[in-house]
Amino acid sequence: MPNLGINTHSAPLPEQAVVCRAKITNCLTQTVRIAITGICDHVSSIDWGDGNSTVCQYDGRIQSFKHSYSREGFFLIRIIDDLDSITAFDIAGQSYLGVEIDTLRYLTALESLNAGFTSSVGNITVGLKPLTSLESVNLGQESPTAEITGELSVFAAMPSIAEVTLNKMSCITGSFHDIGSLRYLVRVLLAGTMIGGDISGLALLPLDELDISNTQASGYTGISLRWNGLDATFDNLTGLGASAISQLLQDVDAIAKSDGSLAFGSCGVKYGDLDSFGKSAHDNLIGRGWDITLDS
Repeated sequence: MPNLGINTHSAPLPEQAVVCRAKITNCLTQTVRIAITGICDHVSSIDWGDGNSTVCQYDGRIQSFKHSYSREGFFLIRIIDDLDSITAFDIAGQSYLGVEIDTLRYLTALESLNAGFTSSVGNITVGLKPLTSLESVNLGQESPTAEITGELSVFAAMPSIAEVTLNKMSCITGSFHDIGSLRYLVRVLLAGTMIGGDISGLALLPLDELDISNTQASGYTGISLRWNGLDATFDNLTGLGASAISQLLQDVDAIAKSDGSLAFGSCGVKYGDLDSFGKSAHDNLIGRGWDITLDS
C-alpha cells in the first residue's frame, strides 16, 4: 500500500473500522461525500481525520454524509460502530478519496458497494470474501492501477450478486469460469484486468451487459448461450481470432432477439476474415437491429 504522507505514529485504529483516505489539494472544490444506507435505529460515527466527526443515525434509506476540510493535506477517515448494520456504501466519483478495501470485511450485511472512479487500494479477496450478501460491486478506476489486487473467484460465494465492475485493475486475476455459475449475474465489466481464459465460461450467465476489453481472453468454444439483448464489448482481444468470433456470432444469432450490440474493435478481425457461417450470423443480427463492430 502506498505511503500517502499520513503520520503512521498516530493513535492505533479501532479494532473494527472501515478506513478511507482523502488527499485534499483544493479545499474549495473537494468535498468528501460518503453515502451510506443502514438498518433503522443503528448508529455509526465518521471520524473525518481533522478533529471533526459525524454521528450517522440510520433510517433504512440512503444518506449522504459530507465534509469540507479547512486545509489541504492527507486525511485518514474512520467509520466505526454498528458496521454490520450497513447495507450500502458509496464513495464513487471522487478521485481524491479511496477506501482501504481490506477494511470492508466488517460490513457483513453489505448489499451494494460503489467505489468507482476513486483511489481505493487493497485486496478484494480479503475485503469482500465475508460479504456474501453483496448484490452489486463497482470498483472501477479512473486510470489503470496496480493498487487493487485479488481473485475474481471471491464472487463465486455470493449467490445474489447481479453486477460486478472491476475496471482498469491490472492485478486482478482469475478465469471467466470463476463466476460462470452465478444465476443472477446480469452485468459484468472486467475491462483492463488480468482475468482471462475461454469466454464460454460466461455463457450460462443471464447477461445484459458485458465488457471484457483488454483482458486475457484466449478464445471461445461454441456453447448454448443465455445472453439476450446483450450490449457486449470485446475490444482489443487479439487472442480471439476470426474462428472464435465467427462462432460467437453464430451462438448469439441462435438465441438473440433485437437491439443488442457486439463490439470487436482492435481484435484484428475484419468482416472478410469471418467464415461463411459467421458472416451469415453477422448479417442476420444486423437485420434484427444489432450494432456489430469489427475492424475495418
